Amino acid sequence: MNSGFWILCGSVSLCLCGAVKCGETGGGAVRNAPWTWALPGERYKQLGVFERAQYDKAAAFFKNNDYRAAGSEFEKFKVQFQDSALNSTLAYVNFMCGYCLYLTKERHAAIKVFTEVLDYFKNETEDAAAALFFKGLAQLDNGDTRPGLQCMQQMAEDKKFRHHPLAAGALRRLAESFWKQKQTETALKYWKQVCADFAKANPEEAKEARNSVASVYLRNGDYAGYENWLVGEADRENVPHRRWVALVAGDAALEVFDQNNFPPPPTPSRGGEGAGGGPTAKEAQQQGAHAYFTWFKTQKPWFEKSKDLWSYYDRCINFLVQRLNDKKDRDETVNEVSAFLKAAREGAKDEPARQGVHHKLSWLVDRLCEMGDWTQAQLCAGSITDAPYSAYKNYEILGRRQKWKEGVALLEEIEKSANQQWVERAKEERARVYREFTGEYELAIKLYREIDKPPGTLWNIQDAYKRWGKLKEALTTLTEIENSFPDQAAASAWRKAQYLEEAGDKNAVVAQCRRFLKLYKAAPEAGAVQQLLKKYILQTGGGVFDKGE
Repeated sequence: MNSGFWILCGSVSLCLCGAVKCGETGGGAVRNAPWTWALPGERYKQLGVFERAQYDKAAAFFKNNDYRAAGSEFEKFKVQFQDSALNSTLAYVNFMCGYCLYLTKERHAAIKVFTEVLDYFKNETEDAAAALFFKGLAQLDNGDTRPGLQCMQQMAEDKKFRHHPLAAGALRRLAESFWKQKQTETALKYWKQVCADFAKANPEEAKEARNSVASVYLRNGDYAGYENWLVGEADRENVPHRRWVALVAGDAALEVFDQNNFPPPPTPSRGGEGAGGGPTAKEAQQQGAHAYFTWFKTQKPWFEKSKDLWSYYDRCINFLVQRLNDKKDRDETVNEVSAFLKAAREGAKDEPARQGVHHKLSWLVDRLCEMGDWTQAQLCAGSITDAPYSAYKNYEILGRRQKWKEGVALLEEIEKSANQQWVERAKEERARVYREFTGEYELAIKLYREIDKPPGTLWNIQDAYKRWGKLKEALTTLTEIENSFPDQAAASAWRKAQYLEEAGDKNAVVAQCRRFLKLYKAAPEAGAVQQLLKKYILQTGGGVFDKGE
C-alpha cells in the first residue's frame, strides 16, 4: 500500500493516500457527463435485436423504481445471452444485477455481485468503477467502515477509476472520514479536489463538497480564506460569480449556525468546547453568526450590481429570524428592506408589479411575526396599499397573538369590501376561527351554509358538529357527503366508522365496517377498515363477519 495519510477506523489503521492531483490524467479519459445507470447510446447500438428487447424490459422496470423486477429481468439477460460477444455488455448487466440488489437493501448479496464484476470484468472500466464505488457504499451502509473506505481509497488512487464521475463520491467520503478524525486540512484537500475536478461530471457531489468546505471556513470565521478559495484573480470583479459566492456561504451558514449543531467538532486550531473558560455553546453560536452576518453585509454591492437586492434581503431576514438574535441588526435590516419595498411600490408601473411588492411585504410581515416584533409587523402590513390585503395581514398578526375578537372584527370589515375574492376568503377564515378557536359552532355552521361550497363546506360543517358534541348531526352530514359526492363517499363512510368507534358503539362500528367493505372494498381506506373490524373480532371472539366476507 502506498504511503500517505493515516486515519483510525476503530482499532484498525487505514492508509489513505492523497495521490489524486488536480488536472492529473490517468488510464482513462476524463468524463464531463454525470454518471447514469442507463446503458449509453453507443453501447446500446451494439446490442442485437433480442438483446435490446430484454434490456428495454429490464430498464422499464428500473425506471419505475421496481428494482426487484428489474433485477430479475437483468438476470434473465445473463442467462439468455451468456455467450454474448460483447464482454462490456455482460459487465454492465452483471453490475445492474448487483445495483438492483443494493437498491432493495440486499447489501450482502450486492457486495458479492460487485466483487464478481471486479474479478471478471476489471478491464471494463466503466462498469468496474461503478461496481467498486457501490461495493464500498454498501459496506459503509452495513457499518463496515474499514473495507468500505478501502474501496473508496482504491477508487481515488487507481488510474483507471479516479476520473470516473463516481470517484467524486469516493473522495468526498474519504474527506468526511478525515473530518471525523479531526484532520481538517486533509479533509479540505479532498473536498476541494471534488469541487475542482467534478463540477460537470458529478455536480451533486461537487455541491456537497463545496458546502462542506464553505462550512469549515465559516465555522472558523475565516472569510478571507473562503473568498480566496472561490474567487480567483480573474473573478475579482465578476459580478455574477461574486453574487454566487455570497449565496453559497448563505446556504452553508444556515446549517453551520444551527444551535443544535454548534459549536463544531474541535479542531487543532480551535480547541474543545469551553476550553480555557471560553464561551458557552450558545454564546459561541451567536458570536459566529454575528461574524458571518457582518461579512455577508459586505457582499451587498454584488447584489446591487446584479439588480437582485431582494435575494440579498431575503437571505438577511431569514438568517436573522432563524439564527441571529440581534435587535440592532434586525432593526437596521428591517428598515432597509422597508425602504427598498417602499421605493419599489412607488416605482411599480402596473398592477402585477404592485402585487409583487405586496407579496414581498406580506412575506416580511410573516418574518417579523416570527421574530415577535408585532409593532414592526403592523407597520409593514399598513404599507400594503391594497386595503383588503393590508387588513388581512393585520388579521393574521392578531391571529398569531390569539386575539380572536379583534381579528374577527377585521374579517367582518373585509367582508364589506367590493373585492369578491377577499370577501370569500374573509368569510371562510371567520368560519374557521369560530370552528377551531372560539368554539362558536352555531355561527360557524351558519356561515359555512352561507358560503355553500360543497363538499368542502360540508366537511367543515360535520367537523363543527363533532366538536360541538352533536354526533347525530355530524353523521347525518357525512351521509349527505357520501350520497352527493361519489369521489368523497369512501372517505365519508370511513369517517363515520371512526366517529362511532370514538363513541364506543361497537355494534354500529361493526355494521358500518361491513357496509364499507361491501360498497368500497377497492378504496384506499379499505385496509384500515379491515383492521378495525378485526379488532372487534378479537374482542368478541369472532362471529362478526358475514359469511363470505
